[in-house]
Amino acid sequence: MYDYLAMVGEFIGTFLFLWLAFTGDKLSYANVPDNTTILFIALSFGMALTVTCWCFFRVTGAAFNPAVTLSLWFIGGITTFRAILVFFAQMIGGIAAAAISKGLTVQRGPIGFSVVNKTANGVSNGQALGIEMFTTSVLVFSVLMLAAEKHRSTFLAPVCIGLALFIGHLASIGWTGAGMNPARSFGPSVVNGDFPSNAWVYYLGQLLGAFLATLICAS
Repeated sequence: MYDYLAMVGEFIGTFLFLWLAFTGDKLSYANVPDNTTILFIALSFGMALTVTCWCFFRVTGAAFNPAVTLSLWFIGGITTFRAILVFFAQMIGGIAAAAISKGLTVQRGPIGFSVVNKTANGVSNGQALGIEMFTTSVLVFSVLMLAAEKHRSTFLAPVCIGLALFIGHLASIGWTGAGMNPARSFGPSVVNGDFPSNAWVYYLGQLLGAFLATLICAS
């Protein structure tokens, strides 16, 4: 029963987090954001995660990210059954968030550089893979150390986790569009019918980031 409650909670939480972030992000349309746009997008994602994580982290764990879920499964923080349920809830939540965000806002151009993840001109697949891996690892590591390590939680954990996402966006928006979350990368691509030819870079990089964070936490 608790596994199904966690699945529903993760769907709602992932939806709310990404809908808030996508809707704020859509105010920018440049293919290469300037510093003000980067800051605005980073704040949209970072603050959206902080608020939703603070609401849900004592209920479902507030992963809202299949990479985080994978890492929690690696360390034995959740069962295989719950991990599978939560994974699908998060991916569907990402699709729903992108669809509702697109439907409720005015279309003044493409959905936005950092909403559908695409690499900037001149960025190789190897570089994008490394950026996604390291930024995702920072986010996942913050979750493991603050909310999951030895199963002890702190009420301030959502603040640091939101800041980790904020910093990751500052570092990577201009290069990869700042994925850091398979549900975040997948949802807008499904809604827009726009899967970049190097979409695998995001999913592989994010999963490697989860694995790297787990190794660091276990060492």
